[in-house]
Amino acid sequence: MRLRAMGLIVTLALSLLVVPTVAMAQPRGQLPRIGVLEPGHAPGGFCLTGFQQGLHDLGYVEGQTITTNRAIINVTCVRN
Repeated sequence: MRLRAMGLIVTLALSLLVVPTVAMAQPRGQLPRIGVLEPGHAPGGFCLTGFQQGLHDLGYVEGQTITTNRAIINVTCVRN
């Protein structure tokens, strides 16, 4: 009987130590956002497609674990 009571006390004590760690886990508020600047006119978005494929290969899923924003910039280089 004494061994059973001691086992019960140990089980209850361990369960009280585990409960606070489980209760502290909270979901993330916002997804990480990556901004991608593509040079020139890129109608197919070749740069972004390859970049997103690389992220996917690393385990990131668009809209679930990461968000990407795309912007196309027009740059003209002039040499004097």
